[in-house]
Amino acid sequence: MVSQTNNAAKTKNFVKPVLFGAATVAMMAGAALSVISVPRAPTPFMAGIDISVSAVAATTGGSKAFSIFTSGTGVSATDMAISVSTTSCNVQPTNSAPYILADWYAPFEGGEVSGAKHPYINTNVYRLNAAGRLEQLAASWTKHGWFAASSSQGAIAGANGQDACGAGSCPGGSPNDNQLGANCADTYNAGHNSDRFYIGPRSEISARGSAAAPGFALRSSFLDNVNSGGAGDTDVLATTGANNASRNYTGGGTAQGNKLATFARGDVATTALGASGRMYLESYYVVNGDVNKLNNFAFRAFSSTYSTGTPSVSQFSFAGRHTFGPVMFAWGDQQQLATPTVDGSVYVASRVVDNGNGSYRYEYNVLNVDHDGGVASISIPTGGSTLSGVSFRQPRINDPAFDTAAWTNAQPDSQSLVYAMPTAPATVNWYKPTVATKGNAIRYGNMYTFWFTSNQAPLTNGTLTMTTPTGQTLTASASIPTPVPAPVCLADLVGGDGNPPADGSVDGNDFSAFLNAFGAGDVIADIVGGDGNPPADGSVDGNDFSAFLNSFGAGC
Repeated sequence: MVSQTNNAAKTKNFVKPVLFGAATVAMMAGAALSVISVPRAPTPFMAGIDISVSAVAATTGGSKAFSIFTSGTGVSATDMAISVSTTSCNVQPTNSAPYILADWYAPFEGGEVSGAKHPYINTNVYRLNAAGRLEQLAASWTKHGWFAASSSQGAIAGANGQDACGAGSCPGGSPNDNQLGANCADTYNAGHNSDRFYIGPRSEISARGSAAAPGFALRSSFLDNVNSGGAGDTDVLATTGANNASRNYTGGGTAQGNKLATFARGDVATTALGASGRMYLESYYVVNGDVNKLNNFAFRAFSSTYSTGTPSVSQFSFAGRHTFGPVMFAWGDQQQLATPTVDGSVYVASRVVDNGNGSYRYEYNVLNVDHDGGVASISIPTGGSTLSGVSFRQPRINDPAFDTAAWTNAQPDSQSLVYAMPTAPATVNWYKPTVATKGNAIRYGNMYTFWFTSNQAPLTNGTLTMTTPTGQTLTASASIPTPVPAPVCLADLVGGDGNPPADGSVDGNDFSAFLNAFGAGDVIADIVGGDGNPPADGSVDGNDFSAFLNSFGAGC
């Protein structure tokens, strides 16, 4: 396991080192139909709290900054776990007052209410595999922020560079370390972000909290035993072993690798990624009351030379500039926001690959940005086409409150393919024995991948339908197989009045109309070509007569 500094004993007098860096990546795959681009700061400026992620897996000076762990609880001999350095920036229009300072209280600092007011930091790992499909590999637990350093972050030029935080200086400052100053940056190195002293399950966080009502409650949380037996803390856990809470009385550490972003080593090996594949490290800062949540995401792309054995950071190299926004926004033919958005934002990206043999591979990614309920099913119109290779992938999620059983898929009819989460088992949290385990919905900050092969070419403006665990319906535009034309009934020529158009039934009116038209050489009787099959060939002959009799006799 890569060695790490134990940061659990840090006090508020410790000033976190100012680190530097980040980079970006270009469009990954597909001709863009509707592609979402996330700027460092919105134009025009959105008044309110706006925290951007201004460096991921890099120092603010531009050096690579992440750690790989190959042992510890939950990390098998074929796994690896990753922790990344992250830098955030308080985006403000000017450095002159009045400006908004973002709350950065450490857990329990200033009491239970103030102590919940800090960013909730999540790490995600993705890969672009050799086939060009984007998949999320892992989702970390949440790192609870503390101590705003309020430092300057300058721009880094070049292919692997990054933007500055504001103008690159931090004159706004902060009244204390509990708030991040205007256009000021704050960095957590990989050691800070892997310190279990400040890590808790994502399931305890709502991504839709406000400054007044944070999306996290300290009481009865995974961090609750920090006040074990303290005044007013009547519901704290009775035991405080390392397996019962992230905080324990023997200090912090990184031995519990299952709380980090953990995945199979082979998923980022050269054989899995190919020449053009990449590993992506993404950070998502959930910030209470943030008015611009898309720049709470940022990512960096890495090429890989890892093949087998024990992986190391040296086997992964920058592959582009720091990029604001979710990784998914840089993939696919189009990305679309699902509607309605009253309970939060869910995005869908789709891509179609022409296999060159008359078949097409359809790929979909569904990303939950901040929808509290999550996504429980997705229905994709298939238009009567023939499907094969139906599959699905979800990230490894070690959250004790969520079931992780794989989604199922079924075709209820020839017109659709439905993926759905299975029913949650009747179990309870091991650290909250009164709370039932929740189902495997697509939760905030996670992306699930779905794909299949169809014999039909794409229709780019199709509609996907999703449902939430509570039954709400969400829809989004995406590429889908073009519906197969309904079969033509050759014997249905006229309606009830003996004249076109056809009426959907085969009866004596059609028989009489055909005989009259055939005798007169009328075009109505021209229903097939020389091979006895549609389309018509412009001549009325025995092929048409035989085809009509066969169709009429069959009732259609």
